[in-house]
Amino acid sequence: MTTIYLLGPCHKINRKTGCVHPAFDEAARSGRYLRNAVGVANRGNVRIVYSNILSGAWTDASGQEQLPNLASLVRALPEHPLWVDADVVIGLGGLVRQALEGMQSTPRSRQPQLVFLAHPSFILRRPAEERLSFETGLRSAIIGATKKSDPMVRSVAIELTA
Repeated sequence: MTTIYLLGPCHKINRKTGCVHPAFDEAARSGRYLRNAVGVANRGNVRIVYSNILSGAWTDASGQEQLPNLASLVRALPEHPLWVDADVVIGLGGLVRQALEGMQSTPRSRQPQLVFLAHPSFILRRPAEERLSFETGLRSAIIGATKKSDPMVRSVAIELTA
């Protein structure tokens, strides 16, 4: 079975409860959107792992939620479990892309295929045709990952990162 990690930068705080959401939680609008898009593509032959590079929310000294900086992601990434069992990592967002691209030069016994897409919270603020393009790219990456011998797997990764 193919294992695909959908990887974001960090967890988000639920504004109503003050608790930290699990990665791409269905209670969050972007998590619900991502999980729905994945559900259409996953025909049960893929193990999907929703994860973030950082294990918690990123806040400033006053406790305000912020986007993490690249240095914090790069420091945390070598210890992430994706290096143990991921066949494909779909990096969501520009910071995640930068952090993962920096790790490509690090020799590892397991080097998953990398695909990069915009973060779902960004896509939700875009026009419908851009959301459709995101969903198509996500589905192509998931379906293509199940066909490791298929030359389309490589072309999907190149197309989505261009």
